[in-house]
Amino acid sequence: MAIATAINALGLTSVSAIMDRMILYVPNIIIAIFILILGLFLSSFLSSVIVAMSVNAGISQANILGKIVSVVIIVFSAMIALEQLNIAAAIINAVITIIFASIGLAFALAFGLGSKDIAAKIISDIVDAFKKK
Repeated sequence: MAIATAINALGLTSVSAIMDRMILYVPNIIIAIFILILGLFLSSFLSSVIVAMSVNAGISQANILGKIVSVVIIVFSAMIALEQLNIAAAIINAVITIIFASIGLAFALAFGLGSKDIAAKIISDIVDAFKKK
């Protein structure tokens, strides 16, 4: 602040304007760092909770579920931090949305194609039940 006041007193208005913008940007950096640290702690905590709950429920892939939760929370906290810093927020959000939508579509296709025989049997049983009535 003292340097900005001294530059302003010297009459260097363009340098003073740049210094003012830099000084006003520092809180955004601090908040973004805080968001990232909070996201890392939250991802670690929730990953541990998910692993413990999955192990208690008898799910064999508990560690993978914990890692997925951790990665998702870290990605979202990074998105929020980048948005706080005003760094191409729209582009980053669009890219992350496309990636998550692609992963969801891949899982939906895999589930649908993997269980088509089961679904066909269930539907045929329902149709047979209605034909008998």
